[in-house]
Amino acid sequence: QLAANGFEVSGEWFAKTNQEKSRFNPAGLKMFFKKGNLSLKPGELLKQPELANALRRLRDHGPKGFYQGDVAK
Repeated sequence: QLAANGFEVSGEWFAKTNQEKSRFNPAGLKMFFKKGNLSLKPGELLKQPELANALRRLRDHGPKGFYQGDVAK
């Protein structure tokens, strides 16, 4: 549910991700930062719909559904 509905970014989360931003690869930047690689500020909502979909597939179809099909690609 956290991945689908999101959670409010904490001050600690903001500080740590901002401090380590240069270590994120392009996929990580896209996932954890706003457009233009801007940091989410404390109180802003981080949603991860792609992760939520992958977890639902794992729940509904087991390992085979996770390691084959859309998630595996």
